[in-house]
Amino acid sequence: MKLVFRFGLFVLVILSAVSLFGQTTTGSLMGTVTSQGNPVPGVMVTISSPDLQGTRSTVSGEAGGYRFAALPPGDYTVMFELEGMQKINKRVTVTLAQTVRADAELRVAAVGETLTVTAAAPAVVETPEISANFDVQTVRELPIGRDIRSVTLLAPGVSEGAVNNQIVISGAMSFDNLFLVNGVVVNENLRGQPHELFIEDAIKETTILTGGVSAEYGRFTGGVVSTLTKSGGNDFSGSFRDSLANPTWTAKTAYPNQVDPDSELNTTYEGTLGGRILRDRLWFFTAARDQDTKTPLQLPVTEIPYVQSQKQRRYEAKLSGQITPKHSLVGSFMKVQNHWNNRITFTTAIDVRSLARREEPKQLYGINYSGILTSNLLLEAQFSRMDHDLWRGADTRDLIEGTLLQDSSTNWKMWSPQGCGEPCGIKQHDNKYWLGKGSYFMSTRATGNHSLAGGYEEFHQMRADNNFQSGSDFWLHGHIIRDPNDKTKLSFGISPSDGAIEYDPVPALSKTSNFGMRSVFLNDKWELTKRWNFNVGMRYDKAFGKNQAGTKTVDDSAFSPRLAATFDPTGAGRHRINATYGRYVAKIEQGPADFTAQAGRYNYYYYDYKGPIINPVGTPFNQLLPIPEVIRQVFAWFNSVGGTKNTDLLLDVSIPGYTTRFDRSLASPYMDEYTLGYSMALSNRSYLRGDYIHRKWGNFYALRRNLGTGKVTD
Repeated sequence: MKLVFRFGLFVLVILSAVSLFGQTTTGSLMGTVTSQGNPVPGVMVTISSPDLQGTRSTVSGEAGGYRFAALPPGDYTVMFELEGMQKINKRVTVTLAQTVRADAELRVAAVGETLTVTAAAPAVVETPEISANFDVQTVRELPIGRDIRSVTLLAPGVSEGAVNNQIVISGAMSFDNLFLVNGVVVNENLRGQPHELFIEDAIKETTILTGGVSAEYGRFTGGVVSTLTKSGGNDFSGSFRDSLANPTWTAKTAYPNQVDPDSELNTTYEGTLGGRILRDRLWFFTAARDQDTKTPLQLPVTEIPYVQSQKQRRYEAKLSGQITPKHSLVGSFMKVQNHWNNRITFTTAIDVRSLARREEPKQLYGINYSGILTSNLLLEAQFSRMDHDLWRGADTRDLIEGTLLQDSSTNWKMWSPQGCGEPCGIKQHDNKYWLGKGSYFMSTRATGNHSLAGGYEEFHQMRADNNFQSGSDFWLHGHIIRDPNDKTKLSFGISPSDGAIEYDPVPALSKTSNFGMRSVFLNDKWELTKRWNFNVGMRYDKAFGKNQAGTKTVDDSAFSPRLAATFDPTGAGRHRINATYGRYVAKIEQGPADFTAQAGRYNYYYYDYKGPIINPVGTPFNQLLPIPEVIRQVFAWFNSVGGTKNTDLLLDVSIPGYTTRFDRSLASPYMDEYTLGYSMALSNRSYLRGDYIHRKWGNFYALRRNLGTGKVTD
């Protein structure tokens, strides 16, 4: 039934001649053909590019306008032809998720006369969207990293303003941005930061949208970062890179106890290869990355040196093919294999037993279809999926070996890694997405040029994460004891004055959460005159979902109007004044939506320790009981008084769904934005732009507990 609904809705959108320009992996080219200032209809406009399979043609409309949607980014030649008029060739660069212009002024020509010129204004001047675009050549020439994060931080309005230096765009929450690679969402679904599902030498360009974003994009209140990888071509090309690093090449800090690192050459190999299988019909692109890194580190407090190793393999493959000259498919695949040894699971761990293995395989795949039905009507469809698996923590469920020890006064941790690794199963953080959209261009003398747009999309974010807190599900709280003669030697003691037993069971395994959003969007990019352009859009988002226990926690919907106006005071395309208003509605995040799930999440029970004093403070280190014996004696006492069933010992309890709960659907956070800007093209390769952005957020996530929020009865 859902499939029938989606298909019917898509058909309705197309039959209404309202369709969307797909710009998650493409760009657009538009322009107006005039002669002596008057629009010229019937001009044949043909485009060609090394990045385009074959050529595409259209005819200018009554208002002289034309448009090409869903173009692979790259350098294009645009040819204008009309019998009796001068033939004009223009060279322009189409950029990712942007619209560029190539206008032409025709005049009567001598036989065979052809004029070749370069388009005047950079793409950023043509749109009210506040954006930045960085291609591979620009990134290579800058002294920055070549990854998505480093490139994103180049854009105005982007900062590392959140915890752990997470990316913040235009003041939004760090988890509330949209990151795309080849149109596939690559946000990790806990903190919203981008996965490393890319190979640096395979990246073609990245576009960052930070304000005035059109109705095509949703599920965020910050910004959109779209990255496109290379696609091969008629010519064969490739690259190879070896990046070298050595810990001894980095200067030591001023800390006097920092150890000298061993000389260890770390290498990262990257290779790419692309070309044709069939000229202008089927292209391929492949890439691989091999990283083997050993990093010397020191534990806090004990200053024990250790080496963290990482082996990472990344692979990419892409096929671009034309089924017919008017129908094409692009398929992309990326896989990452991650393996760490001696990875610290929490920053306050102070011994080598707390170090753990970590496995984190990831992959994405997507397929994009585009079909030209007429010169003005284009249909597109996309399906994509990202899979992210993870396990880390203790390698045993044994009560002695898998119990974590924590100092009650300092929070230092030791003996066992925090969390539970392979014995507790793989954590899965995945998403899937499908999209149907189209575009229709209309050019009339009465109303100017209209780029009508609309479509339907659906996004699902899934999580199966059994959040075990230790290998045995127990923590012991007491006092960590250090050997005064050797700070690397540790022991543990416990007494009624500082002791507690923490029990963190996962009572029910995850049933896999599924939080999604279905969206319909409509848009009209309207060129009324050479001086006045407008953008009128509307987006409807329906949020839904069930947590890991299968309980519905999300059922919400909202409309998002997007409006923009652009004024060109001279009509020559060199100066633009922009103003926009938009509401952005975010998807509901996994953490809050899953916060009260009774499956996958751990319960927290904190028991008072009233047993005998074990390893009292002041005992000579060589007379202390060994840690395994300490743990045995603690649990021998605990079990003798009833163990976890002894509620008289309970000091604190937290049970998701009981002590923390919500009885209604979560509402989607939203943001209202107003922008005002001015842009000026300085030359064919440079521009000046300034924008003012005012944003106001609503429906924050918040946790509140008082007498008005209800009671829980045992």
